[in-house]
Amino acid sequence: LNSIHCAFPEEQSPVVFRECARVLKPGGKLIFSSHNIKSLHLFSPYYYDRPHWKLRNCLRAFRTRSYICEGAENLFYTTPYFVIREAESAGLKLVEMRGFNRYQSKRIDRYFSPYLHYVFSKPAQ
Repeated sequence: LNSIHCAFPEEQSPVVFRECARVLKPGGKLIFSSHNIKSLHLFSPYYYDRPHWKLRNCLRAFRTRSYICEGAENLFYTTPYFVIREAESAGLKLVEMRGFNRYQSKRIDRYFSPYLHYVFSKPAQ
């Protein structure tokens, strides 16, 4: 999947996670990306080429989740903790989470990366 959070409205994303967990075989993997709301911080190195957009949206970085209008699309930005909580509530287990590899620190990369990539698995029964 490109992003679970293309499910609109956001109340549909738990339904999507439950359906993914239902159709996965035990040990199966779900791999997807999600927009990271922390990348909207004013001091984040991303979106530097869009200063007005970044200034307009930077305060959203302090929220847990938010929709941001991108042309004709409403994109759902959220924290990784929100994504993990939703997936785990559907019975999936986090295997790996990665951001863009821009810095020497994986922690900083995950915090500021505009997209986070997740791998969840369905536990074997």
